[in-house]
Amino acid sequence: MSSDSHSHALSRECSGYWWKDYFDAPTIALYRELLPSALAELEAQTIRDILQLPVGARVLDVCCGYGRHLIPLVRKGYCMTGVDISSIALQETKWLAQNEGFKINLARADMRALPCVSYYDAAILMFNSFGIFDECDNKICLLSIHRALKSGGIFLLETPNRSYVEALYDNDVRHEVFEGHELEMHVFTRLDHSTNFLRQEIRWRNGFGEYSKSHAFRMYTMSEIEQLLLECGFNSLRFYAGLLGEQDEKPDSKIVVRGIVSPH
Repeated sequence: MSSDSHSHALSRECSGYWWKDYFDAPTIALYRELLPSALAELEAQTIRDILQLPVGARVLDVCCGYGRHLIPLVRKGYCMTGVDISSIALQETKWLAQNEGFKINLARADMRALPCVSYYDAAILMFNSFGIFDECDNKICLLSIHRALKSGGIFLLETPNRSYVEALYDNDVRHEVFEGHELEMHVFTRLDHSTNFLRQEIRWRNGFGEYSKSHAFRMYTMSEIEQLLLECGFNSLRFYAGLLGEQDEKPDSKIVVRGIVSPH
């Protein structure tokens, strides 16, 4: 796979709507290789330990993707609903659930306008799904999740930690290469300190062909996340050292925080 110069790598800023068609079949296959199911099982157990909800509790997986956490949480007894903008990812989740004989609810929806009010016992928003919009719409996402939860409902958020990311990336493009098995992947990353947006272009080659995707996320610090959650009506905030606890090699790379919806 040829590698262009750093200056060219992110010359075309990705569209503000990159997330609409990000998860196609090749991208899902890539993430399945990068994030094995055994890891998802461990993270799902931590999620269950944090939520501390009984079997049968109604849990909303916002931006569920291809069901990486949703399916393991169904196995743990939760009544899961998955919401995502990608119909391809939702179809993959549906297929996985049917293959195991699980009953789940799936809906294609924008997380800024979740189609439910005061219904769920808990909601989760995992991995890199938060921060894909501007400041205003990111806050609208949190308000939408708050509205979907019952009084006393639990919200669990996982998002990259800007304080950690700032130590790795700057305004210059950084080029990293990852190889393993039949995968060769080039990642071009730039952190715009004026906007706090992390922009990446991923190019990879596997046995089926060559592909590329671009995405961008607004990075937040722990104090910024705390302030946002409080402004959106979440209280009794508690932060955790990653979804893998002491096993996490980079405990500060992610912000994991639980909030509670105050009684209405």
